[in-house]
Amino acid sequence: MTATAPLARNLARDTREGRSQPGQELRRALYRARELGKLDAFVHLAGTLPADAPAGPLCGVPVGIEDTIFVRGMPCRAGSLMLEDFEPPIDAAVVEALLAAGAQVVGKTRVDEFGQEDDENEHGPRHPGHPQVRLRGSGAGAVAAVAAGVVPVALATDGGGAVRRSAAACGVAAYKPTRDAVSREGVIMGTSSLDEVAVVARDIEDLQLVAGTLSETAAAAPAGSGVTLGHLVRLPDGLRAAVQSLGWNLRECRELLPHLEKAPAAHAMIQSAEISSNLARFDGTLFGYRDEADEAGHVEAAIRARSQGFGTALKAQILLGTHVLSAGQYDGYFEQSRKVRQLLVGELERLFETVDLLLLPVGKGSGEAAGIVPEQAAHDLLANLAGHPAVTLPGGGPAAGVQLMGPQFSDGELLERARELAAAADDSR
Repeated sequence: MTATAPLARNLARDTREGRSQPGQELRRALYRARELGKLDAFVHLAGTLPADAPAGPLCGVPVGIEDTIFVRGMPCRAGSLMLEDFEPPIDAAVVEALLAAGAQVVGKTRVDEFGQEDDENEHGPRHPGHPQVRLRGSGAGAVAAVAAGVVPVALATDGGGAVRRSAAACGVAAYKPTRDAVSREGVIMGTSSLDEVAVVARDIEDLQLVAGTLSETAAAAPAGSGVTLGHLVRLPDGLRAAVQSLGWNLRECRELLPHLEKAPAAHAMIQSAEISSNLARFDGTLFGYRDEADEAGHVEAAIRARSQGFGTALKAQILLGTHVLSAGQYDGYFEQSRKVRQLLVGELERLFETVDLLLLPVGKGSGEAAGIVPEQAAHDLLANLAGHPAVTLPGGGPAAGVQLMGPQFSDGELLERARELAAAADDSR
């Protein structure tokens, strides 16, 4: 089940130059998606094929879109019974950008309910190389679709690094942009200040191609040639050799992030609070699931709709968030978490005054065993809490389980430096 789809940039070039017909690769992707149905990567596939595609940078490229992102004519359920019958009347801004660039939507990829990881649910997207391994959280279906070779690129959401951890486990690349660098119009967000639209691709060059169509920030070229790379843990010999082959300087900077270990608790409190607030609108009246046979009063109907429409893991998040935001607990939980967040933002600002990029492992135990998805670690949450861009490096070898993070709005330079490091790591294998 290894990746077999052509790279997006090669496919677009062949389509523009007439060596491939628009829709040809889309038909292959649809066939492949059905053939690999046991991976459970998709929840909906396109029923009609477009007659043509604009001759843009993504001409004829099939893409997967996570089931939290609006695509006109396709359902958008966010993995929840609460949105069982919802079909958006518009395309999300990011989908509009992809279609204008010539991309073609294969279908909607599976995601845990509203992008929140559900450790109790054993159903869902599978690791293409290790089908017994369940991918969880946001981006799970998108990563499975790209890693299995169904599509060369896919869009997902990233609110806590789940898409980057799945990508690292599957050997593909994932990019989370600077906060608000990519439009979130038409995207169902569980957490307003943490979630961003992420891109998953086979390699960094395809990430650059897609990200450049979504944001001018990602298309910007890097300035200067000298790079100082910060790191928090000891680098493996192969990765250190790859960095040195590029002439980059290394600096250990763990001491510049004294509050790093507080990030998981702060993230958990902010995440649950925002989920509780954002999902309050889904009560079966204006939005969300409602039993057609329910003739109870408004309060009873809302209770029943939320009890039946939300899954167990999400209800636990909502309960925690409601507690965190309650009058007697707000200062002790949410306000303290907000203060930790501001401390981390300040520490990262000072860190990036001394280094250009920060190299981090992806999760805990990255690369310990094939197919194992690393557990969430404090450093995975930094990019989301502080709004910085981050990208995982694809493939195996020295770059396995590694991500780079840059200052806010350094997306173009971050992606280019990631491409250089990935190439150097491949050469040193």
